[in-house]
Amino acid sequence: MRAVGRTAWLRGNAWLKARSAAAPEAAIKAKLAAMTARGGRLWWVVGAEDPALDAVEAHFGANGRRLAALPGVSLRIEPGLDHGLALAASREKAKRQLLEFVADLKI
Repeated sequence: MRAVGRTAWLRGNAWLKARSAAAPEAAIKAKLAAMTARGGRLWWVVGAEDPALDAVEAHFGANGRRLAALPGVSLRIEPGLDHGLALAASREKAKRQLLEFVADLKI
């Protein structure tokens, strides 16, 4: 009987975690939709080895495909880019990409 109770508890806990993990994604999508409806754009670059990429993939699929598919959102996964842009090479990469993004904006 204890095994059945434990299994039920584990399944219920997993179900709750799955639902709570989806909530942030839905909230983010809603906020991004509102922002892009007002003409806003989001530029997001993350390093290929960055631990933050794990969170992006947990909520938006491999390589953040569901995030990148949203209108007005630009997501780039850049090899060799460090999370805090502490390395000069990382800052230069990010700066070049940001300038490209801004140049493409229709203002």
